Amino acid sequence: MNPTHQKIKRQTLAIEASLIHAEEHKITKAMRKMKAWARRKHGTETPSTWPSEVTEALCELHARRRALRNHRTGKVRDAARISHLAGCALRGTPYRAAEAKAEQAPVWKDIEKEVLKFGGTAESWTRWFKEATTPLPVASSSSVSEPAKIELKQTA
Repeated sequence: MNPTHQKIKRQTLAIEASLIHAEEHKITKAMRKMKAWARRKHGTETPSTWPSEVTEALCELHARRRALRNHRTGKVRDAARISHLAGCALRGTPYRAAEAKAEQAPVWKDIEKEVLKFGGTAESWTRWFKEATTPLPVASSSSVSEPAKIELKQTA
């Protein structure tokens, strides 16, 4: 496979995330409508006084929405991150440029698998991986210069 297929995969994952988000929104709207109907019909804000069919339907909708959200923020997001980093490795973009503020390390084995699947070589992967996992040098206190002091002039 070539990098074009990898690009299509990244785009497909992005579209999948937006479609799932739209479905979540539809379910949320349906839940709001159902709650408003129950409030009007039964004259109360308390769900415990609504018929069991209404509360069961709301629980089912909520579970569907939660399952969609968990899929979008879990599997789809992780796959998109792996695909993004694999694309960076294929293009030679440094890891630190792609993820400057990452809180968790990526799953390197999955990235390697995708890089090799979409046309990268073992040598290019090894070079990119070493650069990505090499810690940055820590600046010593003697090499850090003092911030410039700026004097403010007051106008009278």
